Amino acid sequence: MNLASIDNIIRGARLQTSSNDSSYQNFLDRLVLPGMVFELSGPYDGPVSWSIGPGLVCVPMSRMKPGVGKNKMVDSILVRQFGILKFKCKKLEGTDSTDTIKRFKLGNSLSDLRSENFIWVECLVSNGSVTTLLPLTRLSYRCHVGQFQPKDKVIGVVMKKAGESFVVDIGCASPAILNYLSFEGSSKKNRPDINAGDVLYAMITRADRGKFIL
Repeated sequence: MNLASIDNIIRGARLQTSSNDSSYQNFLDRLVLPGMVFELSGPYDGPVSWSIGPGLVCVPMSRMKPGVGKNKMVDSILVRQFGILKFKCKKLEGTDSTDTIKRFKLGNSLSDLRSENFIWVECLVSNGSVTTLLPLTRLSYRCHVGQFQPKDKVIGVVMKKAGESFVVDIGCASPAILNYLSFEGSSKKNRPDINAGDVLYAMITRADRGKFIL
């Protein structure tokens, strides 16, 4: 990752913090970080159906919108995967639209899905090319060891503590293991305050088949 990419991430995070408009439209085709929340709002006339893809989780929310005399359900998405926010709109002909939100996998053809709006996170891989990888979820997917190599930088979500280590979800079928002594300044008496759900930025030190060490 170069300095321009890092600067883009920081600029996007500052924009979300300072802006009152947290619509997903402000971050399309931009790098996003786990923990960011975007509203599925926009200039839509009538009901809109959504398909939420890898790297995102739907968060239903009730908010008061300006110009609306009653509470309106505004659904949001929570980013669970580091990558680029992508969007595709498909116009349905001869069907009645309804306010629905469902999930889809990128292995499916978007033309075969009966929905109007598709949104997902496209992950960046270490070799410089862009491809679609797996989200940081509890679901089980196939993963090739070649996806990550030693010295690769990853962003993961802590799943649980296991003795003197943390089990970290890095987007593969097999979670990574991170020893608490790997943190700078940590010791048996001074352990890092890490809990399940925390997001970590780490480097892979060992990549075996079905096992990753951070």
